[in-house]
Amino acid sequence: MVKYFLPKKIYIPLIIFFLSIVIFISYLYAHSSLPPAIVEPGSMVTEADYIIFTDGTNYYARNGNTGKIEFNGDPTLVIQSAINALSEGTVFLKSLGTVNVGTITAKSNVSLIGDENTILKNSDGLGPIIEIVDQTNIVIKGLKFDGNDAIVTSHSLYNSAIKINGGKNIVIENVDITACEGHSITINKGENIRITKFNIHDTSQKMFGMDAIVIHSGRNIEIYSGTFRNIRGPDNYGGSVEIMDSQDDSGWFTENISVHDTFSYNIGEFAFGVNIPSPKTYRGYPKNISIFNNLIIDSGIVASGAGVVVTHGKNIKIYGNNIIRETQGTYGIYIFNNVEEASIGSNTIKNYGIGIYLVHDMDHYRQVPISINDNNILGGIEGIHLEYLNGGEVVGNTITGSQIAIKLVSVGQSNIVGNKLNLISGKSTTGIELYNSWFNSLKMNYLHGYSGLPNSIVETGNSSDCNIISENILRVCPVISTYGSCTIKRNNDLL
Repeated sequence: MVKYFLPKKIYIPLIIFFLSIVIFISYLYAHSSLPPAIVEPGSMVTEADYIIFTDGTNYYARNGNTGKIEFNGDPTLVIQSAINALSEGTVFLKSLGTVNVGTITAKSNVSLIGDENTILKNSDGLGPIIEIVDQTNIVIKGLKFDGNDAIVTSHSLYNSAIKINGGKNIVIENVDITACEGHSITINKGENIRITKFNIHDTSQKMFGMDAIVIHSGRNIEIYSGTFRNIRGPDNYGGSVEIMDSQDDSGWFTENISVHDTFSYNIGEFAFGVNIPSPKTYRGYPKNISIFNNLIIDSGIVASGAGVVVTHGKNIKIYGNNIIRETQGTYGIYIFNNVEEASIGSNTIKNYGIGIYLVHDMDHYRQVPISINDNNILGGIEGIHLEYLNGGEVVGNTITGSQIAIKLVSVGQSNIVGNKLNLISGKSTTGIELYNSWFNSLKMNYLHGYSGLPNSIVETGNSSDCNIISENILRVCPVISTYGSCTIKRNNDLL
């Protein structure tokens, strides 16, 4: 006989009550707003509103909230459909392998994330892989791009991995880009853009002069903590980052750009260039450009190449960089034409023909605030070369083993102060040379020469005059040779 702990008549209502609770909870679960599904490819954890995956034949988009597969078929169509279905959120590309896609158009407030097992290609050569056109608030992260095997067409110049043509608040992070036919990342009319933790390498050998990152116009752009390797086309031209200005009448200009804490190796033309092409085709000059704390090794393979090149710009700051060549290159830092308010400081430059070469536009010869301070320059033909400059400042630099440590050509009213020049036998011939230069102040410089050094300080040319050479310390070879009748030599310590 069955014993009951409760009266029999209570059990049936209890069973009905508990069944009602189960049904009610099931209803809430099915109709509630659940958080996005969490996918974990390798060590990467990403919340995703859509997860794109493949079975090896077809491609699918699974809704991260409901778990339902909503789109399937061609990979470009599936990815684009998932992006278009969201007003905001994230599309995650999960372990797709190497997949050939057309152009994927990004959308405001929708981010595109990938894992290490997804590589995007665009073999038809008809456009960029990801394109942002007048969109905002987008993150592109963790994706790999491969331009190998792409067909060269009339569109190849535009075959960037990522192209921004009007975009604001964009983050590009942890991307790997190889062998792009066009510029790897192209920015035109971009604002508030951050590019970080990237690896851009081995640019295409099919196109000439392609850069890793090119900015045609934009403002408030930061490029940092990334790597550039083997950026050089079949003509050996191409750079890590090229910063230009608007090529149209849109009213856009390039300003507030910083490139820092990156590594560049084996770069064809320059690691960093500011407004390289002729200014006649551009509407303005880049301004407020900062290039600092970068390591540059073997940049400037071509004859006119350099570590950093600036042709036109305002308020240009280049500081704290290490610019090194294994074999002698052309220029460490090359600044010419129409540059205003430039400061070059605390860089280490090794084994370039000319460490810092600053040639102002002789057609616009005027006084400009340009300073070259506290740099360490080793080797080369000339440590610092200034030409057609009025009002420059060269202070506190250390130059060792250059043939001519400092050379001024047609330079006036500039201060050469407190520099330490180590002149080495078999390499150095002159400490400071003033060629057709006037009204400059050479003060408190320390020159250590060697027995038989032709000149420590020398004026040459038929118009060098009225310079002040004072309070300098010259050791071993204290030779000061002047040309001008009003040049003043006083209080120099000669030994």
